[in-house]
Amino acid sequence: MSKAIIIDDELHFVESLKVLIDLHCPQIKIIDVAPSVKEGITLIKKQKPDLIFLDIDMPDGDGFDVLEKISGRDFEVIFTISYNEFAIRAFEFSALNYLIKPINPNELKKVIMDYEKQKNTIHIEKRLNVLDGSINRNPDKIIIPDSSGLRIVEVNDIIRCSADKNYTTVFFVDGKSTIVSRPICHFENVLTDINFVRVHNSDLVNLKYVDRYLKGKGGYVVLSDGTCVNVSVRKKHELFRKMNQYALAL
Repeated sequence: MSKAIIIDDELHFVESLKVLIDLHCPQIKIIDVAPSVKEGITLIKKQKPDLIFLDIDMPDGDGFDVLEKISGRDFEVIFTISYNEFAIRAFEFSALNYLIKPINPNELKKVIMDYEKQKNTIHIEKRLNVLDGSINRNPDKIIIPDSSGLRIVEVNDIIRCSADKNYTTVFFVDGKSTIVSRPICHFENVLTDINFVRVHNSDLVNLKYVDRYLKGKGGYVVLSDGTCVNVSVRKKHELFRKMNQYALAL
């Protein structure tokens, strides 16, 4: 029997899921429940479950925040998500198990069967890495979490990313922006091979939209939307190197 916990802030959903598991999946034992990211992290460390039913969107963060805080993940995850076509495509591509709210009993049984086949094969770390990468192995698109689940965006639509502690604001060429509960290093890891460069601890810019560099101690770059972004002294050499590479590739 697999020990499982539910991390979800919707009490009615939690109670419904527990009933469905009792009725249809007797091989799964729900040993505890947490209604938030913070309590979920504590619960995982305390209970050491085999399986987690993990909500994507919670009041103090999202399901990925839970996973980022746990090292050496030796459990499987079934994400619980609201219907979102892009999110579903992303999860299917990454081979991560998910359930769409409200839960269909047949889908629950199918996902539990998949979990039992999968738990000793591809480790969750590898599947999460796929989810963090590009959709359909297309480097022109990336997946970012937002308030509705996951969003697939064109890389060329991103003009820059700006850090705010453990959050990042992603700015788009149409003037819109979105705040993502990921540190800027997450975006640096995904985007630096796609013509982005970290010019400052707080800023990652798309070279496609750099109009010019203005001298100074570190200087700053002017982007096509008129934004001026400071360049740190330590990052200046890397900026010049990447600008040269980008120009040669045009």
